[in-house]
Amino acid sequence: MRIHQWHGPGYRVSSAEDRFFSSPLRESTLFRFSTDFFEVEPHAGAFSIKLVLGGEEHYCFGRRTVPLRPGRVLLVNAGDEYSSRIDTRTDSLSIFFREDEFKDAAKSLITSNETLLDPQSDHAYVPEVARITRALTPAFEARLDTMISAIDQADQPALTESVRQLLLTALLDHWHMIPPEALSEVRRRSTRDELITRILRARQHIDDSKGHIMDLDELAGAACLSRYHFLRVFSELVGETPIAYARRRRLEDGKRLLRQGEDPAIVARQLGYKNVRNFRRALQRTFGKPIVPGGNRHG
Repeated sequence: MRIHQWHGPGYRVSSAEDRFFSSPLRESTLFRFSTDFFEVEPHAGAFSIKLVLGGEEHYCFGRRTVPLRPGRVLLVNAGDEYSSRIDTRTDSLSIFFREDEFKDAAKSLITSNETLLDPQSDHAYVPEVARITRALTPAFEARLDTMISAIDQADQPALTESVRQLLLTALLDHWHMIPPEALSEVRRRSTRDELITRILRARQHIDDSKGHIMDLDELAGAACLSRYHFLRVFSELVGETPIAYARRRRLEDGKRLLRQGEDPAIVARQLGYKNVRNFRRALQRTFGKPIVPGGNRHG
């Protein structure tokens, strides 16, 4: 595992001049830098994990720009072409993985223990990841803290192990969101991966609004699909309709507020319910048991 750390006012990387992107990696490589300005021209390279510890970085895939902020992670497939740009003080972290290391990690997650020793398991299909940002899970945050500690202490064995753990956790979190077998009937890999990316983009739209966006046309527009195609594919991938998913996310936010001790009547109004009784019924119908206000303070 190689590590590069850099602090400076600004830097521009020309993909035509930098052999790092065009040559196979000899070893997995971690870049951590803090800067006011940074720009990388369009390029393709190894599978990578992108993080921002402070500030903001913008990744551009074709015509689509993906902003990356603290608390979120972006996974980039090997071979994806993209550029990136920083225009404000940002602490950025990118980890590029050697092809065999990424494939070993991915196959360890999609191959069952029952077939682990089967020679055919070595040829398992490794699906691509969707090019969207998603919130860090507690497990991922714990791995990230361990990795940063290893960097700060210059502990190379601990760093190598923590980076591998971070890769496993990142893939596990992603495929928990969208299982590798999703849309397996779509034969063309590029079509399958693009459909998944579009549906996840719409689902992120719902998550960012905490379930308050419940307009099917708006969500279908975010996925660049017709409303009926969007409704069908979203339901197949997520396991519930877009509106049902949005309503559940909204109620999850309401449940959190109640457990923090917020007034049920105020929360009900914020979530669009006419009265507390209807709000409580919706909570019980969705989660199966009454939510006790301030319940977290009593264990």
